[in-house]
Amino acid sequence: TVNWFAKLNSKYTIADKLSDSLDKSLDELKNSEGESAETVKKIEESVSKTTQQLNQLAVEIDLFAGAKQALGAVGEVLETSIDKALDANAEYKLTERAADAAKKAIEKAKDTK
Repeated sequence: TVNWFAKLNSKYTIADKLSDSLDKSLDELKNSEGESAETVKKIEESVSKTTQQLNQLAVEIDLFAGAKQALGAVGEVLETSIDKALDANAEYKLTERAADAAKKAIEKAKDTK
């Protein structure tokens, strides 16, 4: 059905003619006086405000997505750093050495009293 309409449209330019006709009718309504002109203006204002709000929301979502991506990268770096620290601790027994040094310092402090 879509292909059929596309062929028909390309042959007779239906969409262009329809768009031109709607634009002409809308211009006539805007230039007229009375309730129709006011309604068209209100609709245009509403569409404009909605478009602005959607654009602002899109920017905020993009910022949120960027922040989320940045936090994800920070998380990955932290995870890698922790893994490296744990590997270094396992290889060089850093916590055991620190605990031994602390015990010796405590014993030395006790002995000097």
